[in-house]
Amino acid sequence: MSDVQHLGSLRDSAADARRTLETSISRVDGEWNDGARRRFEADHLAAIRSDARHLAVDVGEIAHLVEEVIDQLSQHR
Repeated sequence: MSDVQHLGSLRDSAADARRTLETSISRVDGEWNDGARRRFEADHLAAIRSDARHLAVDVGEIAHLVEEVIDQLSQHR
């Protein structure tokens, strides 16, 4: 597996993990009282969700950059 393929796989895994995270959050969301949910959301959950959203995007951008560098290097050989 090439580095680019590996990064693509990591991007896909991050997206899958985010979907699993969102599903789990939705499942337990109904079990919390409103006060606990609002406190946890304010203290932790917003940052966790944001990080999860950005992870797949960031890995995808890295994979794209690596692919471009590999293409440029192969043109100069």
